[in-house]
Amino acid sequence: MYRLSHMALLGTLLLALNACNAAPPPANNARVDVPVAVTPAPVQADKTTIIGQVLSASDNKPMSTVVRLAELVEQNGKQVMYFDGARSPGTQTNQDGTFAIENIDVKKYIVVVGDVPNNNYVIISEAQDKARIYETTAGAVTNVGELRVKLPA
Repeated sequence: MYRLSHMALLGTLLLALNACNAAPPPANNARVDVPVAVTPAPVQADKTTIIGQVLSASDNKPMSTVVRLAELVEQNGKQVMYFDGARSPGTQTNQDGTFAIENIDVKKYIVVVGDVPNNNYVIISEAQDKARIYETTAGAVTNVGELRVKLPA
């Protein structure tokens, strides 16, 4: 019991120290590199899984929303985003804003958060007007981190 309480205290101190070094919050619709606690199903050898967490950019609270993936494809020498409302992979976030899109084809993806059919969505970007591209690997999990978004009103 004595050892367990010391471990808990050490963990709390490490969390506090880490919080002191935290970077300022990113701009709207940005990605933050942090571990996200999601336990996806085992990944098939020829597939991939993408995990992350969606938070509100205004108050950092978990968001209940849809997360979809648009495929990045080559067309006429240019990379374009391909999104099919019926076939593009996606899922609903959990209560804590986490999500796992499991056992999908290994491709380059762009993350789309929100309600696409009703034009209430954002594309996760790395810079203004430049979508963030996630390259996936067979048999592996890609953690996109915390996605802080502000959906259009």
